[in-house]
Amino acid sequence: MKQKNWQGGLDSGETINDKRMYSCEGDRCPVASLKLLILKTDPDATSLFNHINKDALSSKNPNILQLWYTNKSVKSYQFTRFMADVSKNASCSVMYTAHCLRATAIQAMSDAGFEIRHIMYMSGHRNEASVRSYSRDCSTLQKKSMSDTLSTLSTGRAPSQTAMPMPMAVQNKPASVSSVLAARDTPNVNTMNTALSSNNFMSSGFISNSSFHNCTFQINNPQ
Repeated sequence: MKQKNWQGGLDSGETINDKRMYSCEGDRCPVASLKLLILKTDPDATSLFNHINKDALSSKNPNILQLWYTNKSVKSYQFTRFMADVSKNASCSVMYTAHCLRATAIQAMSDAGFEIRHIMYMSGHRNEASVRSYSRDCSTLQKKSMSDTLSTLSTGRAPSQTAMPMPMAVQNKPASVSSVLAARDTPNVNTMNTALSSNNFMSSGFISNSSFHNCTFQINNPQ
């Protein structure tokens, strides 16, 4: 159990290496792809990434071949050219790099609503500022939600039902918790403004000493 002064179990560094990708449906499942890579690699290989079998590369039907990869490992410098070769062969308008994959993954997790500390866990960053530099832009859904919020300043209407993405950890909570976090019923704007302007309400320190996230309040005017 992780504690303040004890950050690991049998091995204090085990959580750093405990990054996981679970299986999913479809032909791009990461687990299925890994199994296929191992299955099609020479059994004598000592590394995960190896040179491709030339016969498999030139074959019109590589599935009939038992092995796609040799036992000769790929050198580290060859990884730097990997995405450039893919971009060229795919006739992309931009020459992508391996770092583009890293930036794309971080942006995707940020758009999905994951906390920075969770993104840092997957990316290996130690500084939050470094992670923020990858996710400066907003997703289309986030832009729509912000637009709806700003529109309420002029219209006085409650925001639309645009749902901001919630991390999977929140989505998988018990129904009683998820129903509260995902509640979208918004109280009457005029009623809310009247209640918030109450001297008793403000002097109680309820707002200044509290912070809220994904909460819904129903405040009634006592008058």
